[in-house]
Amino acid sequence: MTIARMLLLSAAMLSGTTGAVTAGPCTDAIDRAQARVDTKAEAANRTWHSAPQSAEALMHRQPTRDSITAAQTDANGLSPGAANSVSTALARARIADRNGDRTACERSVTDAQRAIGR
Repeated sequence: MTIARMLLLSAAMLSGTTGAVTAGPCTDAIDRAQARVDTKAEAANRTWHSAPQSAEALMHRQPTRDSITAAQTDANGLSPGAANSVSTALARARIADRNGDRTACERSVTDAQRAIGR
């Protein structure tokens, strides 16, 4: 997941919470978790830079899944798997929040925080 996709995903998820007229039972917790994701992505974006070509690249070797994942993690601040887990958990939390299910919402927010690296 590229930095732009991560920020776009974060903005889309955040915009889903700003239109609500009444707050659900854990809207604040969802907003705090989303802010942590946004902060982590922005920090990675500020510190990320182009890396020099590796020795493997100079020998015309193809990137491996592990090297691609490592590069994406460096660029986003979260591994692709963690970013997916966070997105899924926050989406579940928003659904539970809209339905007034505090327990499911809090459980999903906890899952998101765990994936972020609380």
